[in-house]
Amino acid sequence: MVKIYKRSGTVCPEMILVEKIYILWLFAQILFGRIRLLAEDRTQESFYWLYLHKREAKRMGSEVFSFWNILDDISRNLEHRRLADVFRLVSFQPGETYEEHSHLRIEINYVKRGDCFLCCEGEEVRFREKELMIVGSNARHAFRAGQEGAVLMQLEFLPEIFRSLAVTSPGAGDSVAEPFFPETTPLIKIVNHVRIMRAVRNIINELTGEKPYFRQLVVMHYAELLLLICRYMNEACLPLPAGDTLKKAVSCIRDRYRHDLSVAEIARCAGVGERYLHKLFVRHFSLAPLDYLNRFRIDQALELLQNTDLSVKEVSFSCGFRSPQYFARIFRRYCGCSPREWEYRRRSEDFLSE
Repeated sequence: MVKIYKRSGTVCPEMILVEKIYILWLFAQILFGRIRLLAEDRTQESFYWLYLHKREAKRMGSEVFSFWNILDDISRNLEHRRLADVFRLVSFQPGETYEEHSHLRIEINYVKRGDCFLCCEGEEVRFREKELMIVGSNARHAFRAGQEGAVLMQLEFLPEIFRSLAVTSPGAGDSVAEPFFPETTPLIKIVNHVRIMRAVRNIINELTGEKPYFRQLVVMHYAELLLLICRYMNEACLPLPAGDTLKKAVSCIRDRYRHDLSVAEIARCAGVGERYLHKLFVRHFSLAPLDYLNRFRIDQALELLQNTDLSVKEVSFSCGFRSPQYFARIFRRYCGCSPREWEYRRRSEDFLSE
């Protein structure tokens, strides 16, 4: 059994989020029969158990508690004892609106069908099918459905849920959740991220079904959601709304990468010339605008290849490449192999892990 140690009456300060998530992941792998005892896995596991053993040696007289106590502590110690306030699939008629408002809850909406507009902090942003919005706590926002209406998968929850997962020890620095809470990021737009969508869907399904152990599973899915959002923000996300030239250009790329998009169009969206735009991208990203666009498209293609059943041809067109041949050439440049070779390797790894 996985064992964690606890001083009498108080939680050890060293129990930071990374450790909690590792244990949740490991136990889930065991539960669902996906743990692999291959040589390459033993090295990582041995290192982690060595770390736990060293901690145990420092804690004479400590009491032992199981993985389940961690999940129970998180869900039961919430101040309001609620895992979500809103979790549903909701339809909006064409042009239906909600006046400007704010609330303490973090709001996540995934557009299943149609499109909609969100006006946040004075800037209106359009969200199309398969795009996801995250509205920060206390951000003032207004909603309007598009001409064909919209169907949203909706999840709203109090910030204390993420904060309960983002525990730090003294001297450990910022928590994992810190990038998500600043007031400078009232709205985040995420395009075509299957894993984040699935984490939200899993939370809603568990809360709706209320089957045995649903509270524990919801906490695990929230942990996954938090880490995926933080990873996305660190690697790919610029906060919205954005006013400066670079953020406008990047927002244009992320909104329109699925279409035939030229550097001239990106420059027009940003309100500058192509030469100045090139200087900005090289200065901040060490990439030309076209290289940034292609890299972003490849990132989205990898997401689709890994998490959907779309063919290579369908993925290439979904990510804005003009032909499967051009897609394969750019893919090889960044990944070192063709899309089909990459897909074959992934399927081989999945087979070995089962």
